[in-house]
Amino acid sequence: PPDTVGDVGPNHYIQMINGSGGSLVRLYNKATGAPIGSQFNLDDLATGGACQSGAGDPTVLYDKLANRWLLSEFAASGNHLCVYITTGPNPAGTYYYYDFTTPNFPDYPKYAVWPDAYYVSTNENSPTAYALNRTRMLNGLSATYQRFTAPSLSGFGFQALTPADLDGATAPPAGSQGLFARHRDTEVHGPGGLPAKDLIELWRLQVNWTTPSASSFSKLADIQVAEFDSTLCGLTSFSCVQQPGTSVRLDPLREVVMWRLAYRNFGSRQVLVGNFTTDVNGNDRAGVRWFELRKIGSGAWSLYQEGTYAPGTPSRWMGTIAMDGSGNIA
Repeated sequence: PPDTVGDVGPNHYIQMINGSGGSLVRLYNKATGAPIGSQFNLDDLATGGACQSGAGDPTVLYDKLANRWLLSEFAASGNHLCVYITTGPNPAGTYYYYDFTTPNFPDYPKYAVWPDAYYVSTNENSPTAYALNRTRMLNGLSATYQRFTAPSLSGFGFQALTPADLDGATAPPAGSQGLFARHRDTEVHGPGGLPAKDLIELWRLQVNWTTPSASSFSKLADIQVAEFDSTLCGLTSFSCVQQPGTSVRLDPLREVVMWRLAYRNFGSRQVLVGNFTTDVNGNDRAGVRWFELRKIGSGAWSLYQEGTYAPGTPSRWMGTIAMDGSGNIA
């Protein structure tokens, strides 16, 4: 799969896709759409180690708080997250290079910008959350990570959390913990006693770079949402969604909240918007369940609104969602 990804900054747009030899990167002028330079392999930026042979699953994020860019992939062999941070605002310039060795293969890595860390989730033996030392990375210094896991959900062979990624010019309130989310179909994952509701789990990672033993990872909330159905061709099938003109079926990716889980701070309220896949008719037709969570002042996170997008008869799935500075959702 191409694993198409892109992000936009004040003057640039960067697109990345999978290539046969790792992630391919293309820079564009935001104002004109004209390419800047030639397409290149991300692993060309590595200066040693396993990351000199990249394997793809690319990520690109614009870090608005620092006016920098983050590009990443995993290595072709071993367990490595290969991360590149621009040394300045221009992505056509130079990069700091980081090779984070992980204890297991860091499948399906999803990154997020937050003031105290770059947060990452992966599909490992258990759903895994990482905090990368953003401050040191922005300064080109050696950097470490902290790693935590959440309990697995029964029935899902593939699963991961999704980190909250900052949008907009207003940072989260000082001291805000990194946030991660996943959905929980109570009919298959429990708990019992919720016959008409399912859950969005919110997790928080409190990172302490001075005293790592003081860091913690814990569930923040179980937020009740309308019923959804994760059993698209069962819980583990990678071949479900129909295509026209062929008998080949596609992965429904019913296991994860789609990247990005987008965060915005409006001052009087904080907002998270996300989406995931649900069976809309009990007959393996996929639709996009979307949600908006809000936190008012010092109150708790709660559901503000939700819906399911499933017009017509085709499946709709693998959505992405964001909110602009006026509160509009796309």
